[in-house]
Amino acid sequence: MKSIKKKVAALLDGTGLVPIKNECVEEVLKKSHFVFTEEAVDEESFVEFTRRVLDKALHNEKIIKSIKQCIIFSVPKRHIAMFGIEEFEPLSGYLSNWAEGEAEYIWGIYEIPDFKRMKITIVVNSLLA
Repeated sequence: MKSIKKKVAALLDGTGLVPIKNECVEEVLKKSHFVFTEEAVDEESFVEFTRRVLDKALHNEKIIKSIKQCIIFSVPKRHIAMFGIEEFEPLSGYLSNWAEGEAEYIWGIYEIPDFKRMKITIVVNSLLA
């Protein structure tokens, strides 16, 4: 668990545009957890990348059965200036397909200066052993 906390802490070191509080991430990590990470491929737009990754996440049983999750978007510096409503449509669709009943989620976007490619990390409380 310490290695997961270190990885998440490293992601949180970026300049948060929509910051995630550490205690929120720790709540997800409290018991059993699962981490899903994907990186963009060359020439992939944010919308294509987000749609591909979130569609893949919806096919992961641990993610589907989770009731809490933290989604972290890590993007290269100055990339966020290009974002508009269209860029977040895949996230909205993902959340409506995943969240049921008591489900809780938090998400954040971080500009990381040295990043070359976008990355999405999803940390969930895993109900599966």
